[in-house]
Order: sequence, then structure tokens, then C-alpha cells
Amino acid sequence: MTLKQNSTFRQKKIEKEVPPEQMKRVLLVEDDEATRKICKNLFEDHGFHVEISDEGMEGMMKVSEFQPHVVIFDILTPILGGYEFLESVRSNSGEDILIVVYTRLASDDEAIKGFVQGADEFFRKPEVSPEGLVKKVRKILQKKAEGDEE
Repeated sequence: MTLKQNSTFRQKKIEKEVPPEQMKRVLLVEDDEATRKICKNLFEDHGFHVEISDEGMEGMMKVSEFQPHVVIFDILTPILGGYEFLESVRSNSGEDILIVVYTRLASDDEAIKGFVQGADEFFRKPEVSPEGLVKKVRKILQKKAEGDEE
């Protein structure tokens, strides 16, 4: 079974378990193909509907079209990458979207700049593995949902 066939099989299995309208939507903007595939598959395995982009300009278009609950992106993504992408998503989408930076940039200054520009979370590769990223995003969404219920 190819990677695409396996992903389609997993997605169909999950769709039977979670109605599509209840699936959380994740937009992953990542220029590294291996990271993009791994994260996409892991999020889908956990019941998320995932769209991907390998650059920021396309990612911005997908934010409008796909209306994700979560945007995960790498600061180093080309074509409208980094903080421009972050600032644009935040200013055009308001506070409803959870914005997660997932990058190899390691300095505390980069993380602070990310938060100032509107990021909700800042995770460093490889300190947070793709599996860890999924767990952290699920936990954040769960806390947000619990807060919305109050």
C-alpha cells in the first residue's frame, strides 16, 4: 500500500468515526516535504481534516478558502514566510484561529517575536516531534473548547 493509499484508508476510517462537520481543520504550511507528509498523516490519524501548503502565499489563500481552526507553519517557509505570514493570518482572521509556529529557529528572541506578531504557540523542531506537536495541539484545542463551554 502506498503512502497516499494508506492515508486515504485512514481518512475513510476516521470519517466513519467522526462526522466531517465535527472534524477540526488544520492548515499546515511547511516547506519541508518529509515534515509536511509526516505531520499531515499524524493529524489525520487523530481525526483532523488537513490541508497543506509548501509556501506562505498559497497558505494565505488556503486560510480564506479552508477556514481552519488551526494554522501550523514554519517561520522559514518561502514566499510570504515568517512573520509576514503570521501577521497577515492574525490580522485577517482575528482571534478565532489558533496559530502555531513550528520551526527550527531556536532563539528566545524568535519566539518572543512570534508571540508579539500574534502566535498562540511556538514549538521548536526537533525539541517537539511531529507526534508531540499533534498531542500539544489536541490539548490546546481541548482546553479552548472547555473554556468556550463556560
